[in-house]
Amino acid sequence: MKKLIIACLTISLLATLISACGSKEEPAVNSAPYEAAIKEYCKNRSMDMKVASFEKIDVKDNDATAVCKMESAEVPGPKVTWQFTFKKENDKWKAVSQETKK
Repeated sequence: MKKLIIACLTISLLATLISACGSKEEPAVNSAPYEAAIKEYCKNRSMDMKVASFEKIDVKDNDATAVCKMESAEVPGPKVTWQFTFKKENDKWKAVSQETKK
């Protein structure tokens, strides 16, 4: 019985190690330029909102999308999920549209 338990544990450990091999995590995207673009976007539209957190940022060449949690800039409270679309202009990201996600 002891040998069976040791064999099962060994197999479990090997399976875990093998499944981890070859998997690579994508490098994290710096959210600061996108947060600045969102801040400017909201300011230009008199939206009193700020980014609470980013859920996902996808970048492809000079286009990007970000899904983030937004909250009131003045009175933190309930958070809503928004998706922003960005364009890179003159080496700077600019938020060009936004939609509320459900």
